Amino acid sequence: MTTDGYGIGTIPVTGCVTDRLTLANVVPADQVPDIIERDRVLMAARPGMHQKLLPILAEPGEDTVLSGGAYLFDSLANAEDFAAWVANDFELDGVLFADRDMFLECSAKVWQVLAAENFHDPFTRQGLMRVEEWRLADGIDRARLEGDWPAMRDEAVAAGLTSAWLLCNEAAAEVSLVTAAPSQSSGGTEPQADTRGLAALAALPSLGRAFESGPGSKIFDRTSFIYSVWFPVTGAAGDKPPLFPNSPPLPTPMRLL
Repeated sequence: MTTDGYGIGTIPVTGCVTDRLTLANVVPADQVPDIIERDRVLMAARPGMHQKLLPILAEPGEDTVLSGGAYLFDSLANAEDFAAWVANDFELDGVLFADRDMFLECSAKVWQVLAAENFHDPFTRQGLMRVEEWRLADGIDRARLEGDWPAMRDEAVAAGLTSAWLLCNEAAAEVSLVTAAPSQSSGGTEPQADTRGLAALAALPSLGRAFESGPGSKIFDRTSFIYSVWFPVTGAAGDKPPLFPNSPPLPTPMRLL
């Protein structure tokens, strides 16, 4: 067990940003990794960034790709500053992030982290992620949510999940759960095996289903492959390189091959 949040145990963070992107499927798949890498080296260098899970899910019937991410930060203030920077100041080639032509949807939310923990090694046992959100009509009772966490944690461990984050936004009266699991990827040799774990995570009874028993409702639920996992970029020799837990079959940036 480690105390830095990159091993099994508690992740020492208090801020989170989740964002949703719907992209037009117009960029060749082998070019996508290097486009994402341009963003990573700047976004992961923002103050307090601890980790990002970057999801990817194709929608063949719509000819779109769903992506975005879930970022953990050491503090709520750094999470808020990051969201504001992305919305107002982050640009490449003279174009603000949200104004890129390929983006059909671009939205973000800031959360306070009530609990976050790794139950298995995130470097080898993390390939799928699920993001769920609820709106609670009676508002946020932090003490109750924190009291609910031990049972959620035990259920996550019993289900074999890799990690779970419990998040809330008091102003919006919303609560969120981000969970991760092994991908069970076959390396692209068996397409059915590559999607088996995805379907299993999506079908898993939600850790937050109790939120729906009172005057609350689920407003979002998406399960995706993790395309990449980001760690802080500081320029130091000890920086952790990004992970690509589903490569193959998903492509890896050319410079990392």
